[in-house]
Amino acid sequence: MAEIALAGATSVLRQTVGVLGNLIVDESSHLSRLREGILWIESEFGYIQSYLEDADAKQRQNRKITRLVIDIRDLAYDVENIMDTYFSRITSHRRKGIFSRLKSAFCVLRYTYDVHNFIVEVEGIKRRVENINRLRLTYGINEGNSATRVRRVTAYKSSLFEDISSNSQHVNLRTVLYFNDEDERVKISQDLRLLRVLYLDKIILSRPNDIGNFCHLTYLQLRSNDLGKLPSAICNLKSLLTLDVRGYGFDIPIGIWKMRQLRHLILSFFTNDKVQQIDVSLPNLQSMHLKPIQITRFVEVLRLKNLTSLRKLWITSQSVNRSRPLSTLNLPRCENLHKLYLGVSMKNLPDLDKLPNLTKLVLEFSESVESPLETLKKLPKLKILKLGEKSYNGRQIICSGGPDNFPQLETLEIHDLIWLQELIVEEGAMPRLKKLSIFGCGRLTGIPDRFRNITTITAE
Repeated sequence: MAEIALAGATSVLRQTVGVLGNLIVDESSHLSRLREGILWIESEFGYIQSYLEDADAKQRQNRKITRLVIDIRDLAYDVENIMDTYFSRITSHRRKGIFSRLKSAFCVLRYTYDVHNFIVEVEGIKRRVENINRLRLTYGINEGNSATRVRRVTAYKSSLFEDISSNSQHVNLRTVLYFNDEDERVKISQDLRLLRVLYLDKIILSRPNDIGNFCHLTYLQLRSNDLGKLPSAICNLKSLLTLDVRGYGFDIPIGIWKMRQLRHLILSFFTNDKVQQIDVSLPNLQSMHLKPIQITRFVEVLRLKNLTSLRKLWITSQSVNRSRPLSTLNLPRCENLHKLYLGVSMKNLPDLDKLPNLTKLVLEFSESVESPLETLKKLPKLKILKLGEKSYNGRQIICSGGPDNFPQLETLEIHDLIWLQELIVEEGAMPRLKKLSIFGCGRLTGIPDRFRNITTITAE
């Protein structure tokens, strides 16, 4: 769904522009070029949204238009990923006081490097937007201007829901995307029974269980820090394929873990204090992103059972630094899992032999005492491995030799392992490695000679 991807990316862009505005005030015009580029992208996304309906209608006539719609969706996802990656790094420099007191030349280099790469990525996005606009004209796609058949509505800080209630034309709405700056309590008209997509940013439903009336919903995203408890009526939405809830301290109805039709599930900063056991049976789920407030408590009661279609799994927490470690993490056999991110403190790494098709693995905050390369070396299809902050507390990482050890690994990233002094990869292991990236490992001096030409080292 290209319009949903655009909505998420637009929200991230708007937040980024706001914070960059404050940084520019503090730091003269150092980031002004970056902010102008992001503002331009946000504006262009508005125009792209206006002609998506015409593009959708013409997809059957021209396969090239189908490719264009897919390109728009991919572009929006890339924008959100880029904003999340570089924006968090730049603002973290500011929180550490880099602008007020430059602690070392390394700090300056790291900040400059991040800003430069951020600008390069934004310029690349601008070129892709310009190419999409050029193709739009080539294929004769027009901006939506029909007053008699409104199917999509996007609003920012408006009286949208009052207008919908008073206008009979809105009965046929399929998509509602609403953005706000602060939490607002609203009532959604029950006349919107044909609604397929609902995106509410900083909106609190005055009658939460009314959400169960929208039986055709396939996509639901709620973003608010005052959600309280998710309505149990969500569990009755039999057509819902994507559920994305991002708030703080909200409770989840237990029935969500039994919504067998779900394809994508994202839950951020939720609680589970009163639940004794969570049995997860989601056979059609393709991606799951879980970020509970108390990670240890949540994982201890989690029972992952029927996840046969799962391709992406992300488990982490805001309070991971304050969590007591797990003994381990029990994962089910997931034949289709390709990408796994674990930000969980645990005494022993989980048994990943159950994941034969894993291609990307990211570990952070696991604080493992055993050498991760020795534990993971038999993963047959792993191509990307990232050992992030506090993933390992030892001084030496060893991978024994042999072509069967990391046979497909192409990228190895080691970030912020402050105690690491030596990396040893014996002859024959990692035969296909193309990139070794080391970042923030100030004590690391020992690197295999055969990897020196493919190694990038960035100091903290």
